[in-house]
Amino acid sequence: MEPRLTRREVQVLELVRSGKTNVEIARALFIEIDTVKFHVRNIMLKTGVHNRVALALWANGLALAALEDDTGSQHAPTT
Repeated sequence: MEPRLTRREVQVLELVRSGKTNVEIARALFIEIDTVKFHVRNIMLKTGVHNRVALALWANGLALAALEDDTGSQHAPTT
């Protein structure tokens, strides 16, 4: 079962997944750095992931799973 993340947590997670720093995330979402840290900490608690690199890898796993159909084949993302 996947953890239930808020809309903002999903936004922060996507930016963590793409390698953005807390400062870059704060600027992109027009929020304070401390707020980014709060969201990242909450995401880690909800997912059971203990560091930022592992969190990005976890999020990449979700992104890959979303590309799979029920036959298990993967589709390239469209541009």
